[in-house]
Amino acid sequence: NDNAGNYEAYNPPLDSVGEFKVVLNAYDASYGRSAGAAIDISLKSGTNKLHGDIYEYARRQWLDANSWIYDYSHAGIKTNHSRDNFGLEVDGPVYIPHIYNGRDKTFFMLQWDQSYESSPSTTPTISSIPNPQWLTGNFAGAQYWDSTTQSLQALTIYDPFSPLTTFTDVDGKVKTQHSPFPGNIIPQSCTPTPPATSCSQINPVGAGISQYYNGVKPNYNPGPGYAPYTNNFYWIQVQTFTGRNGVFKLDQTFGAHDRATLRWGGVEVYNITNPNGIPATNPANGISSQVQPSEMTFGLDEVHTFTPKLPLH
Repeated sequence: NDNAGNYEAYNPPLDSVGEFKVVLNAYDASYGRSAGAAIDISLKSGTNKLHGDIYEYARRQWLDANSWIYDYSHAGIKTNHSRDNFGLEVDGPVYIPHIYNGRDKTFFMLQWDQSYESSPSTTPTISSIPNPQWLTGNFAGAQYWDSTTQSLQALTIYDPFSPLTTFTDVDGKVKTQHSPFPGNIIPQSCTPTPPATSCSQINPVGAGISQYYNGVKPNYNPGPGYAPYTNNFYWIQVQTFTGRNGVFKLDQTFGAHDRATLRWGGVEVYNITNPNGIPATNPANGISSQVQPSEMTFGLDEVHTFTPKLPLH
């Protein structure tokens, strides 16, 4: 175990495990610092006969039932959780024809495990993809949903640099407002009218950033009660994992009272996360990759048995 981080440092592949025990009583000093339960694992050893297996565990969308939350809240959306976990395990005597016969004294166990998994979030995220013409400042025909009247209303874009004018609102009160942009279109460029020193126009930096929306298309219809181009894009955060795990064990019997074990194990995991659902071909995708710290374990053990009740490690 990794006592600095309180997590399991190495987890051997399943088929290499000979036996395990969950420690239920209070831990003694041999377990050191721990954040939770302790599990003792013993690796299997080879025998005089060669044994082994090749395996593949697969998970596919067409084999899965949809999750409850997707069926209840988002009809038509189904997660795509896929997994491939495959490998091989072999154990037996160390035997090299005409050179070495390890039966009854030298045994090995070897396992290699490889996994690929695409794990989606349990809930989708709903976002909004704007009308492409809005990216150029053209808001002609834009609408918003008025929750009071339960209807779509025209959306007016006002020029913040225009002079304030007074008007009488529907409630009878006199208020001030800026002037709307002509045609509800924000100009690409403008010339200030004296004495003003600035005027409204499309910011070139903002315009450049907004072009990333061009690579993302709406894929969801939220139904009635929403303005056009609102809540029209659903995405599911997906993490893709690649893992490799290997273990090797060599047992040597020197006699009735002496035996030794040499073992090595190592694991490495990589993951890639797509946090916003934007395709990898779009520079705004936000995809990140992480290489988790590789774990490696090595052990050498020699046991001498003085009496059945007095072994020495």
